[in-house]
Amino acid sequence: DALPIWQVTSSTTGSGDPGAVGNAGDVVVVADELTIRGATGFDASGIFSKSNSAASQGVGNGGSITLSITGDATLDDGGLIEVSSSGDGNAGNVLVGVGGNLRLNGGARIRSTSADFSRGLAGSVTLDAAGDVLLDGDSEVSAATGAQSVGPGGIVSVRAGGDVGLSGGSRISSSSGGFGNAGNIEI
Repeated sequence: DALPIWQVTSSTTGSGDPGAVGNAGDVVVVADELTIRGATGFDASGIFSKSNSAASQGVGNGGSITLSITGDATLDDGGLIEVSSSGDGNAGNVLVGVGGNLRLNGGARIRSTSADFSRGLAGSVTLDAAGDVLLDGDSEVSAATGAQSVGPGGIVSVRAGGDVGLSGGSRISSSSGGFGNAGNIEI
C-alpha cells in the first residue's frame, strides 16, 4: 500500500545568530516503489533538503537526499526532489538508486540549486537506474547556481542499464549564473 505524503523536508537556517552553524539532516528513503505527484511552485510535492542561512546570517549546510528504490520510481505533474542553498552553506547531494525504471513526467524535477548571491556550493545529482531513465513533458535533471553566486555548480551523473530518453522539451543540464564554474554532465 502507498503512504500519501505531501512533502518531506530537512532544512537549516543556522541558529539565527550571525556566524552560527547548524546543518540540516540527511533524508533517506528506502522503498519498493516511489511515486511523487504534485503541483508546481511553492506547493510542490516532493522531497527537499535546504540550507536557508542567508536570512539568519548563519552558516549551515543542507543535508543530502538518498533514495534506494528496489522497483520503479516516478515523478509526475511537477513532483520535485531538490537540495538547495540560499546563503553561505552548501547544498547537499542527491543520490537516486532505482532497481527498475526512473520516469519524470509533466514538469517533474530532480535538482540541486544555489540561489542568487549565495556563497555555498550546489550539490551533485546522481541517478543510477537498472532500467531506463526517461524524461518527458518539460521535466529536468539539473545542477545550477544563481546570479552573482560564488560557489561552483554540482556534477550531474546519469547511469542507466537501459535507455536514457528525453522528450517534450525535457533536459539534463548543469549551469552557472554566477562566478563559479558549472559542473560536468556524465551520462
